[in-house]
Amino acid sequence: NVNARNIRRDIEGSLKRLGTDYLDSYLLHWPARYTPQANWGQSLQYRHEVEGVSSFQNAASFEEIAATMGALIKEGKLRSYGMCNDN
Repeated sequence: NVNARNIRRDIEGSLKRLGTDYLDSYLLHWPARYTPQANWGQSLQYRHEVEGVSSFQNAASFEEIAATMGALIKEGKLRSYGMCNDN
């Protein structure tokens, strides 16, 4: 799941592997949070019962992800970020 700890761990790993101090851009594709589209468009109805499924518990909110990315930009490790397929 995408969360602050995993984002930081993954970015630090990328910096080390690439031998650089910063990344120009970081793209998160389909963060693992439940949204109506998380079932690949099969239904646009929000299914409240899915919130209890273990893969969606402890999932980061949009605000947590944006705050983490903003902090990484302030730290100079990241210049920009984007998210796609996030409702």
